[in-house]
Amino acid sequence: SKLGDLNTPVFWAEGHPGKIDRSRWLVEVGGLCEKPTTFTWQEIISMPKTPRWYEGTTNILGSFFVILLPFSSFFPLGDSVDPEIIPIYGSVGLYLTDIAITLVIIAGVIVTLKRKASLRSRFYFGGVGYLPIFLIPLLGCLIIPWALNLNLALYSAIRWTLTLLVFLAWQVLETDNRQLIRVFLYGLAFQAVVGILQVINRGPLGLPTEMALAVDRPRAAVLWLEGQAWLRAYGLTFHPNVLGGFLAVG
Repeated sequence: SKLGDLNTPVFWAEGHPGKIDRSRWLVEVGGLCEKPTTFTWQEIISMPKTPRWYEGTTNILGSFFVILLPFSSFFPLGDSVDPEIIPIYGSVGLYLTDIAITLVIIAGVIVTLKRKASLRSRFYFGGVGYLPIFLIPLLGCLIIPWALNLNLALYSAIRWTLTLLVFLAWQVLETDNRQLIRVFLYGLAFQAVVGILQVINRGPLGLPTEMALAVDRPRAAVLWLEGQAWLRAYGLTFHPNVLGGFLAVG
Protein backbone atom coordinates (compact mmCIF):
# COMPACT_ATOMS: atom_id res chain seq x y z
CA SER A 1 0.00 0.00 0.00
CA LYS A 2 1.01 3.63 -0.36
CA LEU A 3 1.10 4.15 3.42
CA GLY A 4 3.13 0.97 3.82
CA ASP A 5 5.69 2.25 1.28
CA LEU A 6 5.95 5.41 3.40
CA ASN A 7 6.58 3.28 6.51
CA THR A 8 3.35 4.63 7.99
CA PRO A 9 1.28 1.63 9.14
CA VAL A 10 -2.40 2.13 10.04
CA PHE A 11 -4.20 0.11 12.71
CA TRP A 12 -7.62 0.26 14.28
CA ALA A 13 -7.59 0.86 18.03
CA GLU A 14 -11.19 -0.22 18.69
CA GLY A 15 -12.12 -2.66 15.95
CA HIS A 16 -12.34 -2.29 12.17
CA PRO A 17 -14.77 0.50 11.20
CA GLY A 18 -15.69 -1.11 7.89
CA LYS A 19 -15.28 0.29 4.41
CA ILE A 20 -13.84 3.82 4.31
CA ASP A 21 -13.83 6.21 1.38
CA ARG A 22 -10.15 6.97 0.76
CA SER A 23 -10.96 10.28 -0.89
CA ARG A 24 -12.03 11.56 2.53
CA TRP A 25 -8.96 10.36 4.46
CA LEU A 26 -6.91 12.85 6.42
CA VAL A 27 -3.48 11.98 7.81
CA GLU A 28 -2.30 14.35 10.53
CA VAL A 29 1.44 14.62 11.20
CA GLY A 30 2.25 16.26 14.51
CA GLY A 31 4.32 15.86 17.65
CA LEU A 32 8.08 16.39 17.46
CA CYS A 33 8.23 17.85 13.96
CA GLU A 34 9.02 21.31 12.66
CA LYS A 35 5.81 21.86 10.69
CA PRO A 36 2.74 19.84 11.81
CA THR A 37 0.63 19.19 8.74
CA THR A 38 -2.53 17.40 7.67
CA PHE A 39 -2.46 15.53 4.35
CA THR A 40 -5.35 14.43 2.19
CA TRP A 41 -5.28 11.07 0.39
CA GLN A 42 -4.67 12.80 -2.93
CA GLU A 43 -1.65 14.60 -1.49
CA ILE A 44 -0.27 11.32 -0.17
CA ILE A 45 -0.52 9.43 -3.46
CA SER A 46 1.04 12.37 -5.32
CA MET A 47 4.14 12.36 -3.11
CA PRO A 48 7.34 11.51 -4.99
CA LYS A 49 8.61 8.05 -4.18
CA THR A 50 12.29 7.31 -3.64
CA PRO A 51 13.48 5.11 -6.54
CA ARG A 52 14.35 1.54 -5.54
CA TRP A 53 17.75 1.85 -7.21
CA TYR A 54 18.55 4.77 -4.89
CA GLU A 55 17.56 2.81 -1.78
CA GLY A 56 19.63 -0.16 -2.94
CA THR A 57 22.66 1.98 -3.77
CA THR A 58 22.68 3.84 -0.45
CA ASN A 59 22.25 0.60 1.50
CA ILE A 60 25.15 -1.04 -0.36
CA LEU A 61 27.28 2.05 0.18
CA GLY A 62 26.38 2.19 3.86
CA SER A 63 27.10 -1.52 4.28
CA PHE A 64 30.49 -1.11 2.59
CA PHE A 65 31.32 1.71 4.96
CA VAL A 66 30.38 -0.06 8.21
CA ILE A 67 32.08 -3.32 7.18
CA LEU A 68 35.37 -1.46 6.55
CA LEU A 69 35.10 0.77 9.62
CA PRO A 70 37.03 -1.48 12.05
CA PHE A 71 39.83 -2.14 9.55
CA SER A 72 43.04 -0.26 10.39
CA SER A 73 44.85 -1.15 7.18
CA PHE A 74 47.27 1.76 6.69
CA PHE A 75 49.45 2.53 3.68
CA PRO A 76 52.10 5.16 4.57
CA LEU A 77 53.08 7.68 1.91
CA GLY A 78 56.45 8.34 3.49
CA ASP A 79 58.76 7.46 6.35
CA SER A 80 57.75 7.93 9.96
CA VAL A 81 59.01 11.14 11.60
CA ASP A 82 60.98 8.94 14.01
CA PRO A 83 62.15 5.33 13.59
CA GLU A 84 60.77 4.58 17.08
CA ILE A 85 57.23 5.66 16.04
CA ILE A 86 55.17 3.23 13.95
CA PRO A 87 53.99 4.69 10.61
CA ILE A 88 50.31 4.80 11.54
CA TYR A 89 51.23 7.37 14.23
CA GLY A 90 54.23 9.06 12.65
CA SER A 91 53.58 9.40 8.92
CA VAL A 92 51.03 10.61 6.41
CA GLY A 93 49.14 7.86 4.65
CA LEU A 94 45.89 6.35 3.46
CA TYR A 95 43.55 3.88 5.14
CA LEU A 96 41.58 1.13 3.43
CA THR A 97 38.48 2.77 4.90
CA ASP A 98 39.21 5.91 2.86
CA ILE A 99 37.63 4.21 -0.17
CA ALA A 100 34.28 4.02 1.61
CA ILE A 101 34.73 7.49 3.13
CA THR A 102 35.22 9.03 -0.31
CA LEU A 103 32.16 7.28 -1.74
CA VAL A 104 29.96 8.33 1.21
CA ILE A 105 31.02 11.99 0.88
CA ILE A 106 30.43 12.02 -2.89
CA ALA A 107 26.99 10.45 -2.45
CA GLY A 108 26.13 12.97 0.27
CA VAL A 109 27.11 15.89 -1.99
CA ILE A 110 25.00 14.55 -4.87
CA VAL A 111 21.93 14.04 -2.67
CA THR A 112 22.34 17.48 -1.08
CA LEU A 113 22.51 19.20 -4.48
CA LYS A 114 19.40 17.38 -5.68
CA ARG A 115 17.36 18.05 -2.54
CA LYS A 116 18.81 21.33 -1.33
CA ALA A 117 15.53 22.99 -0.37
CA SER A 118 14.17 20.06 1.64
CA LEU A 119 17.46 19.54 3.50
CA ARG A 120 18.08 23.16 4.49
CA SER A 121 15.68 23.06 7.44
CA ARG A 122 17.10 19.74 8.65
CA PHE A 123 20.63 21.14 8.95
CA TYR A 124 19.34 24.36 10.51
CA PHE A 125 17.35 22.41 13.10
CA GLY A 126 20.38 20.33 14.11
CA GLY A 127 22.91 23.16 13.90
CA VAL A 128 23.43 23.50 17.66
CA GLY A 129 24.01 19.78 18.06
CA TYR A 130 26.53 19.81 15.21
CA LEU A 131 28.59 22.63 16.74
CA PRO A 132 31.10 20.45 18.67
CA ILE A 133 31.72 18.35 15.56
CA PHE A 134 32.46 21.52 13.56
CA LEU A 135 34.82 22.81 16.25
CA ILE A 136 37.19 19.81 16.23
CA PRO A 137 38.37 20.28 12.60
CA LEU A 138 38.47 24.04 13.16
CA LEU A 139 40.73 23.66 16.20
CA GLY A 140 42.88 21.21 14.27
CA CYS A 141 43.46 23.87 11.61
CA LEU A 142 44.08 26.68 14.09
CA ILE A 143 46.90 24.88 15.94
CA ILE A 144 48.87 23.96 12.80
CA PRO A 145 51.28 26.95 13.03
CA TRP A 146 52.40 25.84 16.52
CA ALA A 147 52.76 22.13 15.73
CA LEU A 148 56.13 20.37 16.08
CA ASN A 149 55.54 18.74 12.69
CA LEU A 150 53.49 20.80 10.24
CA ASN A 151 52.86 17.91 7.84
CA LEU A 152 51.39 15.67 10.54
CA ALA A 153 49.35 18.54 11.98
CA LEU A 154 47.88 19.34 8.55
CA TYR A 155 47.23 15.64 7.94
CA SER A 156 45.43 15.35 11.29
CA ALA A 157 43.26 18.39 10.50
CA ILE A 158 42.34 16.86 7.13
CA ARG A 159 41.36 13.57 8.81
CA TRP A 160 39.07 15.41 11.23
CA THR A 161 37.56 17.37 8.32
CA LEU A 162 36.82 14.09 6.53
CA THR A 163 35.13 12.84 9.69
CA LEU A 164 32.92 15.93 9.70
CA LEU A 165 32.04 15.49 6.02
CA VAL A 166 31.11 11.83 6.58
CA PHE A 167 28.89 12.86 9.49
CA LEU A 168 27.11 15.47 7.35
CA ALA A 169 26.75 13.06 4.42
CA TRP A 170 25.22 10.47 6.73
CA GLN A 171 22.49 12.96 7.69
CA VAL A 172 21.17 13.12 4.12
CA LEU A 173 21.64 9.53 2.94
CA GLU A 174 18.57 7.35 3.41
CA THR A 175 19.71 3.93 4.62
CA ASP A 176 18.11 0.93 6.27
CA ASN A 177 19.66 1.14 9.73
CA ARG A 178 18.60 -2.39 10.63
CA GLN A 179 20.50 -3.73 7.63
CA LEU A 180 23.56 -1.65 8.51
CA ILE A 181 23.51 -2.99 12.09
CA ARG A 182 23.39 -6.56 10.78
CA VAL A 183 26.30 -5.93 8.41
CA PHE A 184 28.27 -4.24 11.20
CA LEU A 185 27.74 -7.25 13.48
CA TYR A 186 28.76 -9.67 10.71
CA GLY A 187 31.96 -7.67 10.28
CA LEU A 188 32.62 -7.73 14.03
CA ALA A 189 32.08 -11.49 14.10
CA PHE A 190 34.74 -11.84 11.40
CA GLN A 191 37.11 -9.60 13.37
CA ALA A 192 36.48 -11.64 16.53
CA VAL A 193 37.25 -14.92 14.75
CA VAL A 194 40.51 -13.47 13.40
CA GLY A 195 41.38 -12.25 16.90
CA ILE A 196 40.72 -15.63 18.50
CA LEU A 197 42.89 -17.37 15.91
CA GLN A 198 45.68 -14.85 16.56
CA VAL A 199 45.56 -15.64 20.27
CA ILE A 200 45.70 -19.39 19.58
CA ASN A 201 48.54 -18.88 17.09
CA ARG A 202 50.31 -16.48 19.48
CA GLY A 203 51.01 -14.22 16.53
CA PRO A 204 49.68 -12.88 13.23
CA LEU A 205 48.03 -15.20 10.73
CA GLY A 206 49.69 -13.72 7.66
CA LEU A 207 46.50 -12.10 6.37
CA PRO A 208 46.81 -9.15 3.97
CA THR A 209 47.22 -5.80 5.78
CA GLU A 210 47.27 -7.56 9.18
CA MET A 211 48.94 -5.36 11.80
CA ALA A 212 49.25 -7.79 14.72
CA LEU A 213 52.77 -8.32 16.08
CA ALA A 214 54.31 -11.64 16.99
CA VAL A 215 54.23 -12.32 20.71
CA ASP A 216 58.02 -12.00 21.01
CA ARG A 217 58.21 -8.66 19.17
CA PRO A 218 58.89 -5.43 21.08
CA ARG A 219 55.72 -3.41 21.83
CA ALA A 220 53.47 -6.38 21.09
CA ALA A 221 50.28 -6.27 23.18
CA VAL A 222 50.54 -9.38 25.36
CA LEU A 223 49.11 -10.87 28.53
CA TRP A 224 51.31 -12.86 30.91
CA LEU A 225 49.68 -15.97 32.35
CA GLU A 226 51.73 -18.29 34.56
CA GLY A 227 54.95 -16.92 33.14
CA GLN A 228 53.89 -17.34 29.49
CA ALA A 229 53.11 -14.47 27.11
CA TRP A 230 49.86 -14.63 25.17
CA LEU A 231 49.08 -12.24 22.34
CA ARG A 232 46.02 -10.05 22.81
CA ALA A 233 43.56 -10.21 19.92
CA TYR A 234 44.17 -7.56 17.25
CA GLY A 235 41.77 -8.71 14.55
CA LEU A 236 42.51 -6.53 11.54
CA THR A 237 42.81 -3.38 13.65
CA PHE A 238 46.11 -1.82 14.65
CA HIS A 239 45.70 -2.45 18.40
CA PRO A 240 43.62 -4.74 20.67
CA ASN A 241 42.06 -1.71 22.38
CA VAL A 242 40.58 -0.64 19.03
CA LEU A 243 39.10 -4.10 18.49
CA GLY A 244 37.77 -4.08 22.04
CA GLY A 245 36.10 -0.71 21.46
CA PHE A 246 34.29 -1.91 18.36
CA LEU A 247 33.24 -5.16 20.09
CA ALA A 248 31.89 -3.12 23.02
CA VAL A 249 29.81 -1.01 20.61
CA GLY A 250 28.54 -4.17 18.90
